[in-house]
This record gives sequence, structure tokens and C-alpha cells, in this order.
Amino acid sequence: MRMYTIILLLLLIFSCKERNDPFSVDSFNWEEKIDTIKGIGRVRDLHFNNSHLFVATENNGFYIYDILSEAGVNSIALSNGQFLEQLYHSNEQWNYDKDLRSIYYAEAYDMIFVLDYNNNTYLGYTEFLLNDIDDWEDLSQNSCGPDANARKFFINENGDDPELYILYKCFEGSSQCVNNPYQNVATTGFNPLFGPGNLKEDFQIFEDFSVSTACDGFKINNLSDDTNDMFFDNDNFFIANPTKNTNSFAVYDSDGSLIDEYNTEFSVRSIYSINNIILAGTENGCYITLLDDGGISDISESKLVLAEGSTIYDIFYDGEQLILSCGSNGIFVYDWNGTESAPSESLRIMDSGNTTFDLEGFNYTAVARFYNGMYFVSMEEDGFQIYNID
Repeated sequence: MRMYTIILLLLLIFSCKERNDPFSVDSFNWEEKIDTIKGIGRVRDLHFNNSHLFVATENNGFYIYDILSEAGVNSIALSNGQFLEQLYHSNEQWNYDKDLRSIYYAEAYDMIFVLDYNNNTYLGYTEFLLNDIDDWEDLSQNSCGPDANARKFFINENGDDPELYILYKCFEGSSQCVNNPYQNVATTGFNPLFGPGNLKEDFQIFEDFSVSTACDGFKINNLSDDTNDMFFDNDNFFIANPTKNTNSFAVYDSDGSLIDEYNTEFSVRSIYSINNIILAGTENGCYITLLDDGGISDISESKLVLAEGSTIYDIFYDGEQLILSCGSNGIFVYDWNGTESAPSESLRIMDSGNTTFDLEGFNYTAVARFYNGMYFVSMEEDGFQIYNID
């Protein structure tokens, strides 16, 4: 394993010296390829499952859209000839006082999960929502931790007993947090009653429908109040800034035991992992390093850093592209196979004055996703923009 790590590290280092030039704006009327979706609230998270787009907002609930090749009943025409169809918007009463931060769709159960800032998890069957079934048109609420601000959640669909992992920070002065005033990763088990395709014939037989959940305690205790992001992959937890007054990222096993921690020069704002490669988004670029049997590789002499000079608020990989969301510095896009080669920069979408794109009106992104030739990018105050490159 150690030899594999050394070979992989060398490939990462040397291949990054031959990056492609970023996409050029020359002879490309970019302004005609931007669609803006407004009036839906401040977007906190975007999640795709096939052509379905799930959107969580800070002050206006959540939305479900579909990307269509032909116009539907509630379609918005896009500049590339496709259509954005609104399938669902949570009702006004449900939206009240729900500061949503994350959203996820579990295809194995046809279930949607939403996390709000007040440490509540909401879950339910998408088919109930889309078919407006009485008593099930909204999500069920579950809360497993003390009074807290939720930071991030992850749905582990592996195995017979799926779980939710929730990173939260206790409210200052909360009586429930006296013995542990900082952050934890809480665990919630849920029992999906049905799988996709089992709800279509007769909804009325499910009059006693409920989502069974159980609070199973904490996976990781005593995290620093500087902790701000979590990722779960290959039965490991990846945590940003777990130690007080230390810029670092760490890896914990599935039982919550520390495997290794790596110090960084700048505070870590986001974390991601795939194929034992760790990506840590800091306030000055994105670190890439490796996880082997002994822990995190020490690459202080030759670390690979992407998007230096930018704060990395979100990291996303779709199997072909690595997307770094950098606030007012826009997004950096890299071609990447997720394994032995270094990411190769292919596109930047940045604010006015940058040499790559000069986009009047572009001001901020917290999260960005890619689907079918389009980049979906959250806006600072309201809605999201769609950048069509095809």
C-alpha cells in the first residue's frame, strides 16, 4: 500500500505541471448562455439525481425540478433549448422558520432528506410529495442531538440499516451541552418502509404510514467549535478543523476513532474524499493528499494545491469533473478521473475583472453542480444561475 501511495503521489505532482488552459471566452457569446432563476429564496444546497434537481433554500423551503427536452406545465425555457420544470415546492406553512442547509435524495428508497440550521432532519417519500397525497405532502421531522446549529449531514445507504450522520454545533449556553459544548457527529437510524415503485397502485392502504427513526447517540465526540464540514466515504469520516485553534483536517473510522490528522497553513472550510484521495478546501486553495493504511500521507515537501488565493466553500465531484465553489471568486472546474492523474483545469466562471470571464452581475457562489452541459450555480441573495456551455 505504501508503494502505491508513493506512485500515486508522484503522478499527481508531475501531471499537474501540464494543465490545460482554462476555457476561453474568445468567440463565445457567454452572456446569451446564462439563465437566471430568481424568486425562490437564498439557495443553500443543490442536489441532482438523474434529471431531477433538488434545491434547499434558507428562507423559502425546498423545490424539486426536472430538466426536460420538451415544455411541460410549469416549464421555464432555457437558452440551450431545454426546459426547467417545477415539480414541487414545499407549502408555505411548512416553510415557516426552516433555515434549510442541505438536501439529498436516496434513490434506493425513493426518499428525500433535508437538514435545517436548527438541527432538525426532515425525511419522506418523494412519490407522496409529487402526487400530493393527503397527510403526506410534507416531510416528517426528526431531531437527534441537543439544541444546536446543524452544519452538514450525510446519508449512509449501505447495509440493511441505513443511517444519517449529522454534524452540529451546540448553542452557546445550552443546558444540554454543558458537558460537551462543542461539536459532535450524531447518528440517526431510519427504517424505510417501502422501496421505489411500491407506492403507485393504492396510496390509501398506507393510512398508518410513518417514517421510523431512532437516535443512536454520537459517532464522534468533543470536536472543536471551529469544525465546519464533514464528509463520509468508504466507512471513514473526514472532518474539517476538528481541533481547537488548529488549522487541520482529520480522518476517523466508522466507530469514530481518530485515524490521523493533518495540519494546514490555512483554516479548512470544506472537505471531500474519493478513492482514498482527500481534498481539503482551505481559505487559500484546495489541498489534495492521500490516505493509506498508516494514515494521511505527509506531503509537506510536495503537496498539490488547486485554486490558490481562493477560499473553497464547497467541493463536488461528479465522476468526470471536480468543481470548487469559491464565493466571490466564482467556480473552478477541473477534468479529473478521480484516481491516478492530477486534476486539469478546464473552466473558470468568475466575477468582473478576471481574465477568464468578465461576467457583469456575477457576484457569489456557495455551491455549484453540473448536469447535461449546464453548470447550476447558487447566487448570493436569491436563486441560482445556469451556465450553458454546449
